[in-house]
Amino acid sequence: MKEVDDEKDLLTKVLILALYNKAENVTIEDVLTELDNIGAILKNESKEIFKKLAEDEIFINGEFTSTGKMQVEEIQKFFQR
Repeated sequence: MKEVDDEKDLLTKVLILALYNKAENVTIEDVLTELDNIGAILKNESKEIFKKLAEDEIFINGEFTSTGKMQVEEIQKFFQR
């Protein structure tokens, strides 16, 4: 079970960074599709994670909340290790 949780956590981090780094003219749907196309996250999984980000008030109405921005900073540090 721990391995599944770790994988879901990593996929969530990848999606958060992809959303944070997307260009202004790129839609959320484009991000989800691109992650699926490159084999990073299946589209149905990314939609599920995206829904959870909204429920957890991390990403709402196309923008990161203050909590979401703090999480982005933590994730960036995580990947810089």
